[in-house]
Formats: sequence, structure tokens, C-alpha cells
Amino acid sequence: ESLPETAFSSSALQEALLAHLRRVAGSLVRNAGSLGGNLHMAKSKKFDSDLSTLLGGLGAMVRIAWGPGRAEEELPWLDYLNGKEDEEQGGEETGPRRHILIRLRFRLRDPGAGGKVDVFQSYRAALRKGNSHAFANAAFRATMDSVTGKVESVCLCVGALGMPALRAKGSEEALLRVSADCAAGGTDPLGQASLEAALLALRKEVVPANKTRYRYRVELLSTFLYKFFLHLKCQVAPSSSSSPSLDARLLSAATVPDMPAALESSEQTYTRRWMTGEGEANDHLP
Repeated sequence: ESLPETAFSSSALQEALLAHLRRVAGSLVRNAGSLGGNLHMAKSKKFDSDLSTLLGGLGAMVRIAWGPGRAEEELPWLDYLNGKEDEEQGGEETGPRRHILIRLRFRLRDPGAGGKVDVFQSYRAALRKGNSHAFANAAFRATMDSVTGKVESVCLCVGALGMPALRAKGSEEALLRVSADCAAGGTDPLGQASLEAALLALRKEVVPANKTRYRYRVELLSTFLYKFFLHLKCQVAPSSSSSPSLDARLLSAATVPDMPAALESSEQTYTRRWMTGEGEANDHLP
């Protein structure tokens, strides 16, 4: 379903979506392929789709139309991806279930409405910037109080792990619980305790089905969540007494060193962001 330009109430959300979509496959594939085809492969072939994870993180809803005699229905994308529409139809075994996905929609909230901030970020790591399957991807969305930093709601969706995209509900619950406890106790809702609880829950509940570079995939998921946590932290009003500046322990791993002068003048492409999949391919180098 097309959305008018005014539907994107948050320019930050719009830019995040476009930046993610530009990293799917390559320009030739994007020009020839379709959204529907990509999502169909994710559902029927367990394809490691970046779009599937993106929709899961946005909390997208899908509307599907069945054959004659069956009413249209709407359900969350992740439920549809995992076959929940088949269960609701009574689990009949009368042959292939033919249906058409006719609409996708997701919520777009005005930023800062009622002191709340709607934050969305997506991540992807691959061997190359384009035309390369992801080792892991993620789409995270949260609503938080911009003054206190308390997280009101959160959706943590991860994918490209050799299985359908899924929500890390244990990690979501841990982050919400510890954030609320810290806010009630007068401490920082986005402090070390909240981060450690969310990371520990994520490592326990998400086990990649694809065992290739298994440890690397697991570490990527933790890195994605860590980066999202820092992004949330930066959304808190700097003038708030309950929102101190970022702790040195939280910032330590997020510091990116400057490019060495020797490499700056070198003819070779310097790919310091290679491991995040954001570096330029340098296969042409000798």
C-alpha cells in the first residue's frame, strides 16, 4: 500500500528505512525484484531476508485475502511469517493454501508527542556492502520518555540466522523490567544494569540455526543491541538531572579511532568499517 509523503512524521524514521533498503542486494536486483517476491521467499523458502527483519522490527501488520468463502484477515508480519494464519484456519490438510498478501502497514508516531520519543534503528553485517547475504541483521524500535530515559515499549527483531526473523521477547522483557526498576529507584533507567540484563537475555534466547561462523553471528547480535542502547541513551534530554552523560564503560567499545595518516595518503581503499558490512569492496586490489 502506498503511503503519502506526509505519513512519515519523523524524518529520522524515513532516513533509517531508506538507508536499510539501499543495502538490500544490489541496484540491479532491487530494480528487477519486488517487495512481494522477497517476502514470499522469506516465508516459503526460509530465505534470510533483510526486509522481513525490517518489517518485524517496525511491528508491521499484513492483510491477506483467501479464496471464496473466507474472509480477509490481518495479523502481525512475524505471525504470518511463522504460519499463524494456517493455525487460525483450522489446520486443514486439503492441499496448498492459496492466499494473496494485499497490504502491509506499520505505525508511524509523531516524535516527541507527550514527552515520548519513538526510536528506530536497523543493522546489517555482511562480507560486502552490497550483493552479499547478511551474517545477521536486526531492526529495533522503542518508545521512551525523553526526560527520564525510561523505556515504555520495545521491539527487538533479529534475523538472517538460518531461520525466520524473530522477536527477542526475553531481552525485551529484561530491558523493560530493569529500566522501570531503575526509574522507580531514582537511578538511570539506561544504565549499566539495563544493558547487561538485555544482553544476557539476548544471548540465552537467540540461538542461530546457521552454524557457519556461529560465534561471530552471536557477537554481532550483541553488538547491534549495544549500538541501539547507546542510540537510546543519546535521545534523553541532556538537561535532565536523571539522565547523566554516557558512562565511560558504555562508551569504551563505541569509540572509532581516526584513520592513520599513512593510510589516508595510501592509494589502497581503507576499509575500517569492513566488519560491519559498511566498507567498500576492495576485490580489485592486487
